[in-house]
Amino acid sequence: MNAKHLLIGLLILVAFSCRKDPKIEEIINIDPQPLVQVTSPGSWWKYDWYDIDSSGVATLREEKDCVYVVGDTIINGVVYTHQKGTSFGRDFESYKRDSLHYIIDRLGYIIYSSARKIDTLYISSGAGLTTYRVLNGIPSNVSVPAGSFEVIKRELHYTNTDLSPFTPCDSIFVFYSTFSNGIGIISSVTASIGIIRYNCAYMESRLTEYYIAP
Repeated sequence: MNAKHLLIGLLILVAFSCRKDPKIEEIINIDPQPLVQVTSPGSWWKYDWYDIDSSGVATLREEKDCVYVVGDTIINGVVYTHQKGTSFGRDFESYKRDSLHYIIDRLGYIIYSSARKIDTLYISSGAGLTTYRVLNGIPSNVSVPAGSFEVIKRELHYTNTDLSPFTPCDSIFVFYSTFSNGIGIISSVTASIGIIRYNCAYMESRLTEYYIAP
């Protein structure tokens, strides 16, 4: 495996959080909002990438991404929306659908949920690391070049099993992407785990333009 492939393999969605490790829990939303996946062919989303240093200063990168709706397809008798485009300059393709309070991928996994404020789906440990996959349905606001949006998150929490600091900046980091209902993905973060362990620098994509076809 060459250095380029190794670096790509180490790229991960990551963001910093001061929260304590989540417990296995489900906190039910009293009045959850139905989630809507954009399904109209011709809809598109454009993103810019930024380098974020340990001080939080953002520097625009050359990479730009565009994702668009191709149409739909049937998988195991269920209709999924087919999207294509690029992710960090590499070809990207996905199949997703909405189902009441959930957005679901082609394998049947829930990737966003408004039904629960916090839902820890699993905890796993190995090689000195503990990971938590969390659906965070607590609405928050995110501002990007395309505007300000109310979003929910999917998260992957990483800690050292011995609770020693995972990075120079914090004892935990949280991989996440944000989703705005009826719009789509608003932002996401990626980094080399080797770099993040030493200087806390990462990369973030931010929505710059979008079009929802009728």
